[in-house]
Amino acid sequence: MGPGGSASAGPLLDRAAELGTIAAAIDATCSGCGSALLVEGEAGIGKTRLLTHACEQAARAGMKVLTARAAEFEDGYAWGVVRQLFEAEARSASGPRPAGDAATLAALALTCGAPGGGEDSFAVLHGLYWLTADIAQRGPLLLAVDDLHWADQPSQRFIAHLARRLDGLAVLLVLTVREPRSGTAQDKALTARVAAEPGVTALRPAALSAAACAELIGGTLGSDPSPAFQEACRELTGGNPLLLRGLLAGLAAAGLAGTSDEVPRLRRLAPGPVARSVLLQLGRMPAAALAAARAVAVLGTAATAERAGRLAGLDDDACAEAVGALMAERLIEGERALRFVHPLVRSAVYSDLTPPVRQRWHKRAARLLDEQGAAAEEVTVHLLAAAAASDAWVVDRLRRAAVSARARGAPDVAIQCLERALAEPPPAGVRGDVLLELGSAQTFQAPAAAAGHLAEALAGTTSWPRRGEIALALSQALALCGRFDAAVDVLRSAIGAVGSDGAAGSALVMSLQAALLNAARWDIDARPVMRPMLQQLKARADRGEQLDPQLHASLAIELAAAGQDLQGAVGHARQALRSTPRLVPAIPALPTTTGPTTTGPTTTGPTTTGPTTTGPARTGSLEDYAKSEMLSETSTVLLFADLADEAQEWAQRWLGVAQQRGWPVASKVAATAMTLISLYRGDVTEAVAYGQEAMEGTGDTWISALATAFTVPALIERGLAGQAAALLAGNGLAGNGLAGNGLSGELGATWIHNTARHARGCLYAATADHAAAARELLAAGERAERWGVRNPMLMAWRSDAALSLSALGDHRLAGRLLAEEIELARQWGADRAVGVALRAAGVTDRAGRGIELLTEAVAVLRRSPARLELARALLDLGAAHRRAGTRGQARELLRESLDLAHALGGLALADRARRELVTAGSRPRRDAMRGRDALTPSELRVAQLAAAGQTNRQIAQALFVTQRTVENHLTSTYGKLGISSRPELAAALAGRRANGGAAAAGTGQIVLMPNEHGACGPNGYR
Repeated sequence: MGPGGSASAGPLLDRAAELGTIAAAIDATCSGCGSALLVEGEAGIGKTRLLTHACEQAARAGMKVLTARAAEFEDGYAWGVVRQLFEAEARSASGPRPAGDAATLAALALTCGAPGGGEDSFAVLHGLYWLTADIAQRGPLLLAVDDLHWADQPSQRFIAHLARRLDGLAVLLVLTVREPRSGTAQDKALTARVAAEPGVTALRPAALSAAACAELIGGTLGSDPSPAFQEACRELTGGNPLLLRGLLAGLAAAGLAGTSDEVPRLRRLAPGPVARSVLLQLGRMPAAALAAARAVAVLGTAATAERAGRLAGLDDDACAEAVGALMAERLIEGERALRFVHPLVRSAVYSDLTPPVRQRWHKRAARLLDEQGAAAEEVTVHLLAAAAASDAWVVDRLRRAAVSARARGAPDVAIQCLERALAEPPPAGVRGDVLLELGSAQTFQAPAAAAGHLAEALAGTTSWPRRGEIALALSQALALCGRFDAAVDVLRSAIGAVGSDGAAGSALVMSLQAALLNAARWDIDARPVMRPMLQQLKARADRGEQLDPQLHASLAIELAAAGQDLQGAVGHARQALRSTPRLVPAIPALPTTTGPTTTGPTTTGPTTTGPTTTGPARTGSLEDYAKSEMLSETSTVLLFADLADEAQEWAQRWLGVAQQRGWPVASKVAATAMTLISLYRGDVTEAVAYGQEAMEGTGDTWISALATAFTVPALIERGLAGQAAALLAGNGLAGNGLAGNGLSGELGATWIHNTARHARGCLYAATADHAAAARELLAAGERAERWGVRNPMLMAWRSDAALSLSALGDHRLAGRLLAEEIELARQWGADRAVGVALRAAGVTDRAGRGIELLTEAVAVLRRSPARLELARALLDLGAAHRRAGTRGQARELLRESLDLAHALGGLALADRARRELVTAGSRPRRDAMRGRDALTPSELRVAQLAAAGQTNRQIAQALFVTQRTVENHLTSTYGKLGISSRPELAAALAGRRANGGAAAAGTGQIVLMPNEHGACGPNGYR
C-alpha cells in the first residue's frame, strides 16, 4: 500500500525507464548517497503508482519508508504533510536528545501548540533537517510525498530545504507534482524551486503506447480486442492509465468483448473525464451514499464514518450502509479514516457541490470538529473555506489558529487565518486586535501591507497601553520599508501621548523610546530628535534610575559614536549586556501533545542597533529574539573601547545561542560582529572566515551589506584586492562602475551604506587610485559628520583620506585631518585609535618628526589589542629608520613586523615588510604555504570548532551546513596541516602562531601592493 492507500492494480506498463531510475536511486541510497525523484505529469498519468512502487521496492531493500499525501483545500493546515511524515516516528523515538541539539526544534512543527509568540521558520526547518538526518543515521530512509502541489507552504519549504541538503544523507526523496502546477503563484514557485534543484531527477511518465493499451485492454476484457476497438479506447482516454482503467471497468461491466462492431457503442458508453464518470456512478446509488460521499469530500483528511454521518445528517446504521456501498463501488477506502481512492475522485464529488452548499458544510464541519476537541489546524481548514457571516466564534478560532501557526514557524498560515478573520468581519471591539495581529505577522513577510494594517489599527485605538503597543509594531514595519522618518513620527506621537499618569517609566514606554532612537539613528533628518531624549536618558541613568537594556544599549552606542565618555559608554554597554533576560525560551520535547494555545497578540521590541532584515530566513518575531540581537552589536562598543576580549566573549556567547536555536539571521548578525572584532584585533584570516559565515545565505539584506563592508578590508590585508572588488560588486555595493573597475556608483543613504563607501575608498587606496580614494573617503567623512559619528574607532576616515591626499600632494588638508583625528582619538581614549592616527601622521610627516611620531604610535599600539596595526606601525618605523641610515634598528623593527603580520594572515603587509628588509640589507625567508595559512576561511572555522571539542554534527548545526561538508573540510584540513587525527588539531593551529607561520594568499601567490604610504587597508576597520 502506498500513500494513496491503493494496492497496485496490475503491472506498470511502459514505465521501464522510470522503474530503472527508481531502482538505481534506491541502490544509491542504500549505499549512503541521497537523492530526490520528482514525478511530474497530468492527473491520472500514473504518478502515484510510481511512488507506490518506489515505496514497495524501498521496503523490500530494508529502507524505512515514511509517507504523506497532501490534500486539496487543506493548505491552512500548518506543517500538515510534515506531521504525516514524522509524527509517529518522533513519538517512537527512544531517549531524550542532547541539550542544544538542533533536532529538538522539529517539535515545533509536530505539536498542535507551542510556547512563545512567533518562532523563526528557519529554526523549524533546521530542526526537521536534523530529525531527518537522525532517522537516516539508523538506516536508509525513503520520504514519499504524493501531490506535493497541494501541500501547505511550511511543508513545501521543508521539502525544498531538504532537497538542497541530501549530500551525505542516506535519504531518498520521492515526490509527485501534477502538471500543469496548480495553486497560487507562491505555491507554484515553491514546487518549481524543488524541480530546479541540481540533485533532483525529474520523471515524466508519458501516455501509454498503443501496445501497452492493447495489453491492458486485452487483460481486462479477457478477449483479443480488434485494432479499431483498441485505437478507439486509446483515443477516448489519450492513453491516460487512470482514464483507460476506468473506461475498461465500465466496458467489462457492460459485457463488451472488444470487437470492431462495438466501437460505436463504446463511444456512447465512454463517460469522458473522471468527474463525469464518478458523478454518473454516484447517480446510480442511493441518496445516502451521495450524502456520505459529499461529507467525506468536505471533511478531507479528518473524515471518519462517524463524522461523515453527523455532517450528512445520517444515523449510524444509514451511514455505515452508505460507506459500505461507496467502498463496494471502489470510490472510497480506509478503515478508521476514510479517503477517496484518488484525488480526482474527491475533486469530482467536492466540485459538484455548489459554492453556497460547500461553504455551509465547511462551517458545520468546523463546528463539529471543534466540539470534538480537534486540533486548531483541523478546524482552520474548514473556516478558511466557509462563507463570511460576522460570526465572533469564527474570528476567535482563526485567531487561535494564527497564534499556533506563528508559534510553530508558519507565519504564512497565520497571515492567511488573520486575513480570513478580518473578512468575517470581526466585532467592532475586536477589529483593532485582529489588525494588530495581522500586521505583526506580516511585518517580516510584507512590511508595506503590515504598515497599512497597523496604521488602521492605530487610527482606531485611543486607549493606553494598546496604542503604544500598536505604535511599536507599526514603527518596526515602517522601518523595514525604509520609512524611518514616518517611524519616528509615529513613535514621537505615542510617547507624547503618555502624559503624566505614571506610565512614563513603564517598560512599554522605554521600548518606544528605544525604537525611536533606533529609527532616528538611521535617518539623518531625524537625528536631531535624538539629542534631547539622549540627554534625558543620560540624566536618568546618572541619577540611578532603572532603564530598559535597550536604552542602555542606545546610550552606549551614541556615546561611542560621538567619541564622548569612554567609561560611560562602556558602563551602559555592560549594563545592557548583563541586564539581558534569559534568551532561550523552552523548546517542547519531541514529542508533545499540547492543545491549542490561547489567543492574543505578541508585541515585540525592536532591535537596538540596526534595522531588522527581511527574507525567507527570518519570519518569526520573538521578543527575546529581537531584544537579544543587541548582544552582538552592543559588544562592539566594548571593542571600540579596546576591550576586545570582553567584546569577543559577548559576541561569541550570542553566536552560540543563535546557532543552537537555529536562528540564521541572529547568527549572521553575531558573525558580522565577530568579523569586525577579528579585524580590529588584527586576525585577518579569522575576519575573512567570519565574514564569509555572515554573508552566506543572507541575500540582499543589511546584514550582507555590513558584513561585506567589514570583510573587504580583511581581503585587502590578505592581498586579495580583486576578490574585495568582486565582493562589493556581488553585493550591489560597487555601483555601475567607471574606468572598468566597477567600484564607482551611488550607494544608499543609510549608515550601513556609508561603511561600504568607506571600505570602497580604502580599496581604491589599496590599488593606488588615490584620487578616487580621497573622493570616497571624504564623502564618507562628510556623511559621518552629519550622522554625528566623530569617533575614529568607528570610522577613521580622516587618517585614511590623509594618506591618499598626501600621496596626491595635498599635504595641507592631510595635516588638518590628521590633527583632528589625533585630538578626537585622545579625547576618546582608546589606544588603537590614537596609535592609528599617530602612525598616519608619522608616514605623512614633512617636518622631520616622522620617526618620533611613529615611535609613539608603536608604543601606544603595544598597549592595544590591535596587533596588525602594531605590525603596520613597526613596518613604517623600520622603513623610516632605514631611510635615516640606522639600518640595524630598521632590520630589527622590520623583522618583528614581518613575523607579526605573517602570523595574523596580513599577507599584503608581510610582503611589504619583506621588501623593506631586502632593501635594508637583510635576506628574509619567503615562507611556503603551509599549516594554518593554507586553510581556506571556511576550513579554518570548521577546524577551530573541531579543535574546541565540537562534533561534526554540532559543527554542521552551528554553521547551517551538512555533515558531509564538515567532513570534506576536515579531510582537506588534515592534509594541509600534516596531521592525521582530530586530537592534533589544536596543537597544529596553535603551532602556526608560535612558529611564525607561512605566507598564503588563497592561490599561494604573494600579491605585491604598490602603495608607498601603506594605505592598503582602512584604519576604520582594522
